[in-house]
Amino acid sequence: MKKYVLISIMTLLVLTTSCLRKGTDTIALPLGKIPEEIIPHEINEKFKMHMPINEGITPPNIVGEYVSEPNTLVYSSDNDFEVGYTFAPSYFKFSNQGANGMATYIESNGNSTSEAPEVYVIGNGNNFTAYFLRNSNHYDNYGNVEAWSKVSQMASGTITNSGIANYRYAFIMIDKYDPNDILMDINEFRVIEDDDGIASKYYWTKSESKSIDSISTLSKCITSK
Repeated sequence: MKKYVLISIMTLLVLTTSCLRKGTDTIALPLGKIPEEIIPHEINEKFKMHMPINEGITPPNIVGEYVSEPNTLVYSSDNDFEVGYTFAPSYFKFSNQGANGMATYIESNGNSTSEAPEVYVIGNGNNFTAYFLRNSNHYDNYGNVEAWSKVSQMASGTITNSGIANYRYAFIMIDKYDPNDILMDINEFRVIEDDDGIASKYYWTKSESKSIDSISTLSKCITSK
């Protein structure tokens, strides 16, 4: 049975320049690194074998609009999808990047967009990793909440004049309430890359309609072949 990450209506955990707020708790963020709340210690080594993490306190300017295609599965820790599985194009945008290492992330899922207003950006030189946490409710066909999840999401690459080279995107199931076992298990993760080697610059707007099931939907609804 394939399991899904069904993220439709989300509440984003707040990332600040030095802290990660998780409910009423405040977690100190390591300078220029990714905290354990994003990549759990138990899978840290295995995850980084498949997902490059560019650490550092001087990330490049990643502001821009991009398209990643073709999107190819590099690794699925739960083996629900075969390596090489191809997903539809992803349209995404980074904006409002400040000196404090924060940026805004917007993604298109076809006929609508979703936004992560506070994304933490680390890196050095032209290499970067952007990350954030997302809380989501998952609804059944009758509109009832049947599960909730907390998923960490990351994007890494190298900024060039043409776009983001060596672009990879990953997500990890951090926590969930899932009585019907419809979601990925905790600490399972998937990694996707732009198979032609670069997420190209591509200018799109919120009003532009695309009849696709993009990689943004990948983190919201992973569908089988």
